[in-house]
Amino acid sequence: MRFKPWEPVDSKLWNRFPSDKEYKCNPRRRSRKEREPCMVTPLLGVEDFRLLITGSRKWKDWDAMQEAFDELNDRLQQEHPGKRVVVVHGAARGADVMAARMGSARYGWVEEPHPALWSIYGKKAGSRRNQHMVSLGADLCYAFPLRDSIGTRHCMSAAARTGIRVEVIEPWHELERLARKGLTDPPRLEDL
Repeated sequence: MRFKPWEPVDSKLWNRFPSDKEYKCNPRRRSRKEREPCMVTPLLGVEDFRLLITGSRKWKDWDAMQEAFDELNDRLQQEHPGKRVVVVHGAARGADVMAARMGSARYGWVEEPHPALWSIYGKKAGSRRNQHMVSLGADLCYAFPLRDSIGTRHCMSAAARTGIRVEVIEPWHELERLARKGLTDPPRLEDL
């Protein structure tokens, strides 16, 4: 069953989505070529800390993600007490969904999903979605890349170009592999 891009896919998520008037555009009034990404209106608040998540669809390392989020949560409680954390993610399987679930379950963070509109934009949907998330702004970008993470690397570079600080979290097995080669630090963003 195919869903229209302006309707929520899951009925359980209906209450978290804004009303139809709050969507960025009404795709029914535009031709297919003129459509803008019909993403959910961002949850912007003065007291919000926006965390952009990008990662591989093959990411499976819960422990590395949990350790990174524990450190971030401790840091946020010290530096920004009382701020609500909004997790901005691409709603893709793997690191995006894991981060959203972990953030809402363990820390009470609010999620802001931005699914790619594959039926409208085809192969360009992922990069358009990444650019859209970056253009909404964030205080920090957590990246969970693997070697073959093309979309993740695109989002990382787009975030870095706009001045968003990017922190790369490597899975533990990758760090062990780098240590065996004599590299103690994970690769820098400039090397990617």
